[in-house]
Amino acid sequence: MPISWYGEIMVRNNDGQDVLARYITTDIDMLKIESIGSNTVRSSGKYGINSTFFYLSTLLGIAVQDGAYVENGTKNGSSTNVYSRGTLYRLTNGTVGVKPVKYATDIAPLSDIKWAIGGISLNLDKTYSSETEFNSAINSEVGSVDVASKLTRTAVGIDANNKIYLITFFDPTNENNRLYGVDLFDVHNILKNTFKLTKAVNLDGGGSTAIAKNSSTGIRTVFDVEERAVRVMLTVPGASFYNV
Repeated sequence: MPISWYGEIMVRNNDGQDVLARYITTDIDMLKIESIGSNTVRSSGKYGINSTFFYLSTLLGIAVQDGAYVENGTKNGSSTNVYSRGTLYRLTNGTVGVKPVKYATDIAPLSDIKWAIGGISLNLDKTYSSETEFNSAINSEVGSVDVASKLTRTAVGIDANNKIYLITFFDPTNENNRLYGVDLFDVHNILKNTFKLTKAVNLDGGGSTAIAKNSSTGIRTVFDVEERAVRVMLTVPGASFYNV
């Protein structure tokens, strides 16, 4: 089985503040997008991070696994509700990409989608001279999402070797403080320049941010800001972690 790694590094936002990045990196074949219903990341028993936007029991972002929407009902991971938003995807032929779409089927026929998860584009293929320029570029995707405040955040991305990174940003002094961290321009810069990722999307953040990893003793450890029932997770097998 391919190896999954958990790591922590200190990064810096554009106000010069230190922020703790907790992340899991693994082989692209290890990633799975799963509904966890009314569970939190902590109560799900799974390993990984929270994912796309939601409101109560309604998904507001795309979530597809193996050619099927991850939940039942009218808002089941098939669409972004209103906006065309950046969606990270992998097709059954191995193609990976990010595309702003309103419906999952705007990416490809559903049966051709290995997995897809919606968020907001981070445009790692571009360089921006200012936060204003970056925010203008993603403005059509934003809606009511707060992109400019320094918050706990969650993101998913891929590097040039098709390694997946599941990344969360926390207050290094108090992991339960969701009103401290990074804005989306920070996330763009950190993922592009520190993690060297090539494709990524921002996921649901603030009180939704959570990560569950396998510890060096083989014990599941969860960092969870508010223990929200986040509906869907990006997961990796617990047995795939390399424990040092």
